Amino acid sequence: MMGDAFLHGGRYRSADSCYYVMYEVGEGFESLKRIALWNERFGELGEAIAYMDRAIADARERASRRDVGDLYAQLAGIFYARGFADAALENIDSSLTLSPGVVPRMALRADILRVKGLTAASDQIYERLPELSPHPYYKTLLARACNQRGDYVRADSLVRIAVDEYEALSLQYLSVVVERYIECLLDFDIDREKALSLAYAQSRKRRDIYAYELLAWAYYKNEQYDRAWSAVALGLRGQATDPRVVYRASLIANAAGEDERYQVLSERSNRLNPLAAVMYGK
Repeated sequence: MMGDAFLHGGRYRSADSCYYVMYEVGEGFESLKRIALWNERFGELGEAIAYMDRAIADARERASRRDVGDLYAQLAGIFYARGFADAALENIDSSLTLSPGVVPRMALRADILRVKGLTAASDQIYERLPELSPHPYYKTLLARACNQRGDYVRADSLVRIAVDEYEALSLQYLSVVVERYIECLLDFDIDREKALSLAYAQSRKRRDIYAYELLAWAYYKNEQYDRAWSAVALGLRGQATDPRVVYRASLIANAAGEDERYQVLSERSNRLNPLAAVMYGK
């Protein structure tokens, strides 16, 4: 789809135009969903929710239960990213009622429950995820839960398996796999230098806010704070509205001694998602 190609290529205005053309020629819920996600990406939360509600209404009339469930999951993700845990839980439950057992949606539900402090319920889901999907990402989610409850030996075992699996998958050069591999290496302090090398390579390929932010985070984890700030500043050109990007940029600014920027970014992060520190941590 041309709009998606423009989006992944960083040509955001062209993507926006394509999505609205899709809507005008009757593409229905698919175009409405993309317009909603576009608005959410650029900070128009009210518009994003309104368009996603319209997409759900349209899909209920002419799409499958799975399609409607997907839209509820997308809406849950929008609410979750902004710290509205109750609304996120309501929508992810609607999604799973329509399409039970979809693993990424179960993972999102577990994350929402964790943020709400319902760790016993979230841990039950995290335990099931690696049994339902072979993707190493779900092992890292369970490893995080194990760490939080003090089961460090099991967490270490899960992470080592996940790293080996990511290593094999990364040979396919799929960006989303490589990025999760980098996050795994950094989050569990496995190999910071390798993560930095991979993040640098990703930034040469993509050159968008998320690639620069990931490179900045890798520099930050390697305690190269000035380089981290230089990298994240490239991603922050314009008005960044992704809550995780802004939160992590505030940590980088603080470490780099950019006091004024730290204050601005910290305040913006709190406005975008008051639960950012709980959700994304250090």
